[in-house]
Amino acid sequence: MSKIKISVLKCVGCGKCVKVCPVDNLFVRAYVKEKNPDTCVGCGLCITECIFDAITLVES
Repeated sequence: MSKIKISVLKCVGCGKCVKVCPVDNLFVRAYVKEKNPDTCVGCGLCITECIFDAITLVES
């Protein structure tokens, strides 16, 4: 199953990805963090929303 990885070096904490997450798994605190990696469904909506290329999909 695919999960996301968030680069703290690229993320600016804009929160656009937080708004599109269908399982409400992301939050902003200086940069975007996951609430619980196990709840990520790997849909990739956050990746398409991020204009800073801070989020990538990884195989778990």
